[in-house]
Amino acid sequence: EAGRHLGAGQVEKRRGAGSGRARVSESDSRLTRRRKRRKRRRSMPLSPGECEAMVTRAFQDDKLSVLRAAIERHEGRAAAPEGCGRPLRISCRDCRKDGVEGCARAFTEAEPMGVVLCTNRLESCHEVREVLRHELTHAYDYCVAGLDLFKCTALAYSEVRAARDAECSSYKDFPSFLGWIERNCARRTAVSATRNLFPQEGRDCVAQVFVDAHADQSPFISSSSSSSSSS
Repeated sequence: EAGRHLGAGQVEKRRGAGSGRARVSESDSRLTRRRKRRKRRRSMPLSPGECEAMVTRAFQDDKLSVLRAAIERHEGRAAAPEGCGRPLRISCRDCRKDGVEGCARAFTEAEPMGVVLCTNRLESCHEVREVLRHELTHAYDYCVAGLDLFKCTALAYSEVRAARDAECSSYKDFPSFLGWIERNCARRTAVSATRNLFPQEGRDCVAQVFVDAHADQSPFISSSSSSSSSS
Protein backbone atom coordinates (compact mmCIF):
# COMPACT_ATOMS: atom_id res chain seq x y z
CA GLU A 1 0.00 0.00 0.00
CA ALA A 2 1.23 3.48 -0.81
CA GLY A 3 2.85 4.92 2.28
CA ARG A 4 3.21 1.70 4.26
CA HIS A 5 6.62 0.41 5.32
CA LEU A 6 7.59 -2.93 3.95
CA GLY A 7 10.85 -4.61 4.84
CA ALA A 8 13.13 -5.92 2.13
CA GLY A 9 12.84 -9.63 1.38
CA GLN A 10 15.60 -11.95 2.51
CA VAL A 11 16.88 -14.96 0.62
CA GLU A 12 17.63 -17.99 2.77
CA LYS A 13 20.28 -20.53 1.94
CA ARG A 14 18.46 -23.70 0.99
CA ARG A 15 19.65 -27.17 1.78
CA GLY A 16 20.86 -28.82 -1.38
CA ALA A 17 20.96 -25.57 -3.37
CA GLY A 18 23.65 -25.15 -6.03
CA SER A 19 26.87 -23.30 -5.32
CA GLY A 20 25.59 -20.19 -7.16
CA ARG A 21 22.59 -19.88 -4.88
CA ALA A 22 24.75 -20.61 -1.84
CA ARG A 23 27.06 -17.73 -2.73
CA VAL A 24 24.07 -15.45 -3.18
CA SER A 25 22.72 -16.48 0.20
CA GLU A 26 26.08 -15.76 1.79
CA SER A 27 26.15 -12.31 0.16
CA ASP A 28 22.62 -11.67 1.36
CA SER A 29 23.64 -12.73 4.88
CA ARG A 30 26.51 -10.25 4.84
CA LEU A 31 24.10 -7.53 3.72
CA THR A 32 21.73 -8.43 6.56
CA ARG A 33 24.60 -8.39 9.09
CA ARG A 34 25.68 -4.93 7.93
CA ARG A 35 22.15 -3.63 8.39
CA LYS A 36 21.97 -5.13 11.87
CA ARG A 37 25.31 -3.53 12.80
CA ARG A 38 24.01 -0.14 11.63
CA LYS A 39 20.93 -0.57 13.84
CA ARG A 40 23.05 -1.56 16.86
CA ARG A 41 25.32 1.45 16.41
CA ARG A 42 22.41 3.86 16.48
CA SER A 43 19.30 2.17 17.92
CA MET A 44 17.68 5.58 18.53
CA PRO A 45 14.99 7.21 16.39
CA LEU A 46 15.81 10.42 14.59
CA SER A 47 14.88 13.85 15.82
CA PRO A 48 12.98 16.05 13.35
CA GLY A 49 16.12 18.14 12.86
CA GLU A 50 18.26 15.08 12.11
CA CYS A 51 15.63 13.80 9.71
CA GLU A 52 15.47 17.11 7.83
CA ALA A 53 19.27 17.17 7.49
CA MET A 54 19.23 13.61 6.15
CA VAL A 55 16.49 14.48 3.66
CA THR A 56 18.75 17.22 2.28
CA ARG A 57 21.63 14.75 2.00
CA ALA A 58 19.40 12.09 0.46
CA PHE A 59 18.58 14.32 -2.49
CA GLN A 60 22.20 14.04 -3.59
CA ASP A 61 20.95 10.67 -4.86
CA ASP A 62 20.45 11.05 -8.63
CA LYS A 63 17.26 8.99 -8.73
CA LEU A 64 15.62 11.05 -6.02
CA SER A 65 16.57 14.28 -7.76
CA VAL A 66 15.12 13.07 -11.07
CA LEU A 67 11.90 11.88 -9.41
CA ARG A 68 11.41 15.12 -7.53
CA ALA A 69 12.06 17.25 -10.61
CA ALA A 70 9.58 15.23 -12.70
CA ILE A 71 6.87 15.56 -10.04
CA GLU A 72 7.42 19.29 -9.65
CA ARG A 73 7.54 19.96 -13.40
CA HIS A 74 4.48 17.77 -13.86
CA GLU A 75 5.31 16.49 -17.34
CA GLY A 76 2.45 14.13 -17.91
CA ARG A 77 -1.20 14.56 -17.09
CA ALA A 78 -3.06 17.44 -18.72
CA ALA A 79 -4.85 18.38 -15.50
CA ALA A 80 -2.52 18.28 -12.52
CA PRO A 81 -3.97 17.13 -9.20
CA GLU A 82 -3.62 19.71 -6.46
CA GLY A 83 -0.07 19.75 -5.14
CA CYS A 84 1.50 18.36 -8.32
CA GLY A 85 3.55 20.61 -10.57
CA ARG A 86 4.81 22.69 -7.65
CA PRO A 87 7.55 22.28 -4.99
CA LEU A 88 7.00 18.93 -3.29
CA ARG A 89 6.24 19.21 0.41
CA ILE A 90 8.43 16.92 2.54
CA SER A 91 8.13 16.94 6.33
CA CYS A 92 9.56 15.01 9.29
CA ARG A 93 7.58 14.31 12.46
CA ASP A 94 6.59 11.63 14.95
CA CYS A 95 3.75 9.47 13.63
CA ARG A 96 0.82 7.88 15.42
CA LYS A 97 0.30 4.14 15.80
CA ASP A 98 -3.18 4.14 14.33
CA GLY A 99 -4.98 5.24 11.20
CA VAL A 100 -3.21 5.88 7.91
CA GLU A 101 0.09 6.36 9.76
CA GLY A 102 -0.12 2.91 11.33
CA CYS A 103 3.38 1.46 11.61
CA ALA A 104 4.63 3.26 8.49
CA ARG A 105 8.13 4.68 8.21
CA ALA A 106 6.74 7.22 5.74
CA PHE A 107 3.60 7.87 3.74
CA THR A 108 2.35 10.00 0.87
CA GLU A 109 -0.36 12.62 1.26
CA ALA A 110 -2.36 13.81 -1.74
CA GLU A 111 -3.98 17.16 -2.43
CA PRO A 112 -1.73 18.86 -1.61
CA MET A 113 0.91 16.33 -2.59
CA GLY A 114 3.49 15.68 0.11
CA VAL A 115 5.59 13.05 1.82
CA VAL A 116 5.70 12.63 5.60
CA LEU A 117 8.68 10.84 7.18
CA CYS A 118 8.04 9.25 10.58
CA THR A 119 11.04 10.20 12.70
CA ASN A 120 10.08 7.77 15.47
CA ARG A 121 10.59 4.86 13.03
CA LEU A 122 13.71 5.97 11.17
CA GLU A 123 17.28 5.58 12.42
CA SER A 124 19.70 6.29 9.56
CA CYS A 125 20.31 8.20 6.35
CA HIS A 126 20.05 4.89 4.48
CA GLU A 127 16.50 4.41 5.76
CA VAL A 128 15.57 8.01 4.95
CA ARG A 129 16.82 7.59 1.39
CA GLU A 130 14.98 4.26 1.03
CA VAL A 131 11.59 5.58 2.16
CA LEU A 132 11.98 8.69 0.01
CA ARG A 133 12.59 6.52 -3.05
CA HIS A 134 9.50 4.48 -2.22
CA GLU A 135 7.17 7.40 -1.58
CA LEU A 136 8.40 9.56 -4.45
CA THR A 137 7.76 6.66 -6.82
CA HIS A 138 4.14 6.66 -5.65
CA ALA A 139 3.98 10.45 -5.99
CA TYR A 140 5.36 10.25 -9.54
CA ASP A 141 2.93 7.51 -10.52
CA TYR A 142 0.04 9.57 -9.15
CA CYS A 143 1.05 13.02 -10.43
CA VAL A 144 2.73 12.23 -13.74
CA ALA A 145 1.70 8.73 -14.84
CA GLY A 146 -1.89 9.34 -13.79
CA LEU A 147 -2.38 6.14 -11.79
CA ASP A 148 -5.39 5.95 -9.50
CA LEU A 149 -3.77 4.36 -6.45
CA PHE A 150 -7.16 3.40 -5.06
CA LYS A 151 -7.56 0.85 -7.88
CA CYS A 152 -6.03 -2.55 -7.27
CA THR A 153 -4.02 -2.99 -10.47
CA ALA A 154 -2.80 0.62 -10.44
CA LEU A 155 -1.67 0.35 -6.82
CA ALA A 156 0.01 -3.00 -7.55
CA TYR A 157 1.84 -1.44 -10.51
CA SER A 158 3.16 1.39 -8.36
CA GLU A 159 4.08 -0.94 -5.47
CA VAL A 160 6.19 -3.11 -7.79
CA ARG A 161 8.10 -0.06 -9.01
CA ALA A 162 8.51 1.35 -5.50
CA ALA A 163 9.77 -1.96 -4.08
CA ARG A 164 12.22 -2.44 -6.96
CA ASP A 165 13.84 0.97 -6.41
CA ALA A 166 13.64 1.06 -2.61
CA GLU A 167 13.38 -2.04 -0.40
CA CYS A 168 14.83 -4.38 -3.04
CA SER A 169 17.38 -2.06 -4.66
CA SER A 170 20.35 -3.69 -2.88
CA TYR A 171 19.88 -6.83 -4.95
CA LYS A 172 20.58 -4.94 -8.18
CA ASP A 173 24.29 -5.27 -7.44
CA PHE A 174 24.06 -9.03 -7.95
CA PRO A 175 25.12 -10.51 -11.33
CA SER A 176 22.41 -10.35 -13.99
CA PHE A 177 21.88 -14.12 -14.02
CA LEU A 178 20.73 -13.80 -10.39
CA GLY A 179 18.11 -11.20 -11.24
CA TRP A 180 15.41 -13.58 -10.00
CA ILE A 181 16.37 -12.61 -6.43
CA GLU A 182 15.53 -8.95 -6.92
CA ARG A 183 12.38 -9.81 -8.87
CA ASN A 184 11.18 -12.16 -6.13
CA CYS A 185 11.82 -9.46 -3.52
CA ALA A 186 9.87 -6.89 -5.55
CA ARG A 187 7.00 -9.33 -6.08
CA ARG A 188 6.73 -10.33 -2.41
CA THR A 189 6.98 -6.75 -1.19
CA ALA A 190 4.40 -5.50 -3.69
CA VAL A 191 1.96 -8.30 -2.84
CA SER A 192 2.22 -7.55 0.87
CA ALA A 193 1.69 -3.82 0.29
CA THR A 194 -1.20 -4.22 -2.15
CA ARG A 195 -2.99 -6.68 0.13
CA ASN A 196 -3.09 -4.03 2.87
CA LEU A 197 -5.74 -2.24 0.81
CA PHE A 198 -6.99 -5.17 -1.30
CA PRO A 199 -6.62 -8.29 0.89
CA GLN A 200 -8.49 -10.62 -1.47
CA GLU A 201 -7.32 -9.30 -4.84
CA GLY A 202 -3.82 -8.03 -4.06
CA ARG A 203 -1.83 -11.08 -5.13
CA ASP A 204 -3.69 -11.43 -8.44
CA CYS A 205 -3.35 -7.71 -9.18
CA VAL A 206 0.43 -7.89 -8.74
CA ALA A 207 0.57 -10.97 -10.97
CA GLN A 208 -1.36 -9.14 -13.71
CA VAL A 209 0.94 -6.12 -13.87
CA PHE A 210 4.28 -7.42 -12.60
CA VAL A 211 6.18 -7.82 -15.89
CA ASP A 212 5.22 -4.40 -17.25
CA ALA A 213 5.61 -2.64 -13.90
CA HIS A 214 9.03 -4.12 -13.20
CA ALA A 215 10.24 -3.10 -16.65
CA ASP A 216 8.90 0.46 -16.32
CA GLN A 217 11.89 2.68 -15.50
CA SER A 218 10.05 6.01 -15.79
CA PRO A 219 11.17 8.74 -15.42
CA PHE A 220 14.76 7.48 -15.69
CA ILE A 221 14.26 5.69 -19.03
CA SER A 222 11.45 6.45 -21.42
CA SER A 223 8.85 3.70 -21.42
CA SER A 224 5.46 3.01 -22.87
CA SER A 225 2.49 4.54 -21.13
CA SER A 226 1.35 2.73 -18.01
CA SER A 227 -2.12 4.22 -18.10
CA SER A 228 -3.67 0.89 -19.10
CA SER A 229 -2.76 -0.50 -15.68
CA SER A 230 -5.01 2.03 -13.97
CA SER A 231 -8.17 0.65 -15.54
